[in-house]
Amino acid sequence: MPRGPHARRFWVAIALCLALLAGIAALVAQRRSLARSLIDSQLRSLGLEEIGHEVERLGLSEFGVRNFRIGNDRGLRVGRIDARYSLSSLLAGRLESLSMSEVHLRGAFEDGRVTFGALDSALEAGGGPEGAGARIALPARNIAIEDVRVDIETPEGLLSGDFAANFRELDDQRIAADATAQLRHPRLEASASFDLAGTQETFDGDLTLELRPIAPAETSAERAMESEARATHEAATITLAAAISGSRSHIDLAVDPLPFRYTPEDADDVLRFNGEIPATTISIPRPVASAPITLRVPDAGGHLNLPGLELALAGISLEVSLDPESWLPTGDLDIADIRDEQNPARFMPGSIKGTIATTPASLDFDLRLKNAGEGPEIDIRGSYDRKSSEGTARLRLEPLEFTEGGLQPARLSPQFGESIESASGIVEVHGTVDWSADALLRSSFDFIARDLSMTSEFGSFERLNAVIRIDGPSPYSSPPHQLLSMARIDFGLELTNGMVALRLLSDGRIDIESAEWSLADGKIRTRGVVDPDAPTQKLVLELEELDLAKLLELVALDGLSGTGLLSGKIPLVRHGSTIEIRGGGLSGAKGGGRVQYRSAAFNAGSVGSAQDLNVVFKALENFHYETIEAKIDGDTDGPVILSIRLLGANPDYLGGHPIDFTLAVDCHLVDLLRKEAAIYRIPDEVQRQIEEMSAGLP
Repeated sequence: MPRGPHARRFWVAIALCLALLAGIAALVAQRRSLARSLIDSQLRSLGLEEIGHEVERLGLSEFGVRNFRIGNDRGLRVGRIDARYSLSSLLAGRLESLSMSEVHLRGAFEDGRVTFGALDSALEAGGGPEGAGARIALPARNIAIEDVRVDIETPEGLLSGDFAANFRELDDQRIAADATAQLRHPRLEASASFDLAGTQETFDGDLTLELRPIAPAETSAERAMESEARATHEAATITLAAAISGSRSHIDLAVDPLPFRYTPEDADDVLRFNGEIPATTISIPRPVASAPITLRVPDAGGHLNLPGLELALAGISLEVSLDPESWLPTGDLDIADIRDEQNPARFMPGSIKGTIATTPASLDFDLRLKNAGEGPEIDIRGSYDRKSSEGTARLRLEPLEFTEGGLQPARLSPQFGESIESASGIVEVHGTVDWSADALLRSSFDFIARDLSMTSEFGSFERLNAVIRIDGPSPYSSPPHQLLSMARIDFGLELTNGMVALRLLSDGRIDIESAEWSLADGKIRTRGVVDPDAPTQKLVLELEELDLAKLLELVALDGLSGTGLLSGKIPLVRHGSTIEIRGGGLSGAKGGGRVQYRSAAFNAGSVGSAQDLNVVFKALENFHYETIEAKIDGDTDGPVILSIRLLGANPDYLGGHPIDFTLAVDCHLVDLLRKEAAIYRIPDEVQRQIEEMSAGLP
């Protein structure tokens, strides 16, 4: 044993060693307490409260934490955290590896954002390093997160999901990350995966997303009892496979053409659709709430079929941005080909082009629909109020001028081509549609016709002028006193120079408030309710003060003339395209008149024997009648029997002895009426309505 000065140094050294060993023993004994205090200090420096954890082990190269917690009802719980490290990694302020499992993240969607309770302060304070090309600072070279459960309460039910991810540092100092997720919601199931590599400044990789719509949450056995058709829906999985790249400011997705299909249980549901989403790029800002999301389809592609509506859309291109709060679009839309798949088609192929703009108060749109080739264009402009969830759209069909050898109705719709043989004149349509988030509120359309002539399987008319308003929604009707005028209408009976006031009733019938046509300086009037779908229709024409002289001019028989006024009624009964006249009659006004016929061209076969004919000829040379009566019977598409009785005398024949005789004449009534059409002019009231409507348009 040493003695002297060396001995004293030895015992001092022993004492120091013993003290060091005692200190090390005490440190080891208290290491868990020190680690817990250090973790608490770091978490509280981030503003976190409601924290808890258990340090299970702390060694020279590893540590383990159990039951890690931030928050109570909302926040983060981790069942197990394990880490490995070395002296060099600790000196660099990092771990070699970090793994977390049995993770449960709980939150809620409130006031347009997701909150995780006590964890929000750390998430809001988080951020990466600044500067171009900056590296992502991972706390460990390799990180594994397994068995993650996320639950977020939403107004429509619980959104829950399972998640797993891996992060690792590559040799070129970039970071690689891959993850998978399964999400569930009362109305949707989804799965997603991504594989990325890069720095915080730039990164790229692949993304896959699958969506599976499921039955609405309100579907129940009670609802099923009310109807045999359940509200459940089936839909094929929609898979989105995209190349993903991004930077500090945004993430870009390049999506290849994507087929999709949605088929409700009810085969007649108009919500069925299928098709192919075109190649699309999606730019998502970071963070999402800072700027709109942009969608671009630079080259027209993809297609959409709507079997319930029998429509097909193709050649879709767009560039729009989506408001991150409302998800409403702003931008340009172009659909190159819109087709009707009914046979025969309701309209010819066309296209649509326009703009959509979102403001804090509304969604505004300006669209232009164009028929293929040189067809007509329709302007649709409107706005949707985001607060009231109500919208208004104004529609204007540019003036269509139908000409022989030019535009014809068949160019607008093949169905028109089957029923309309030819047309000439000008047609315009203007309308307004108002709707809410739940239903169509009202609609109103004005149909303007200028000198419109048309021949169809239902009849024909010439030089129709009108402004007709139709109000909706279905069943459609019109306000009272809709005026239209025409030079001629032929629906089995031909009438000329007409003015009609009518109203479309909600049951499809037409209330003719008044209808008036000109004939022989007199009037033909009628009124009543007409049912276009009824097999038999009845109408009575009232003839007022027809000038006999004018009537006889229409007969165009040389040497025949007369004076006086005639009035009466003609009952009409229509069966299909045939109109019958049964029991029609006219009679002269008081005071009588005169009939003169000075010609040898009279058809003797129509009046009886030669002796009777001689008496008639002589009497008609200057016949002054006291009574004149005419009876009309027949079909308007053939000869009509016109029976005329005359009672009077010729003062120059038989000493003015009274004569009572009847003439039976076969004639084509429509040929007489047709001659009146040449003197037609637009009534002032109709002309004024057309001018006022045109002047009030933008």
